[in-house]
Amino acid sequence: SNLIDNAVQATAGQANPKVVVEIDTVDHGVSIAVHDNGPGFSDDILQSAGQRGVTSRGDAGGHGLGLAHAFEMAEKSGDTLEISTSKTLAGACVRYIVRAKRA
Repeated sequence: SNLIDNAVQATAGQANPKVVVEIDTVDHGVSIAVHDNGPGFSDDILQSAGQRGVTSRGDAGGHGLGLAHAFEMAEKSGDTLEISTSKTLAGACVRYIVRAKRA
């Protein structure tokens, strides 16, 4: 839900704010992608995603901990987190891939 909250915050101020959630099956798991039509990620953010202290919301009170924490949690659980420019809405896309776990 944090990924959706971030997308909603990113669309604040847009004339026609949009957030789209896509769920798909992928090899050995499920992909959950959250797209928005906000300003998207700068090249600097895309290059340094997952590092603590890196934020695209500095003026809006961002601390650069949210995505870093999400990357850490995904890695610890054997999942994958990816950020990119949304091909759907031209803003940001955050994709969480949940890998099937063996019992």
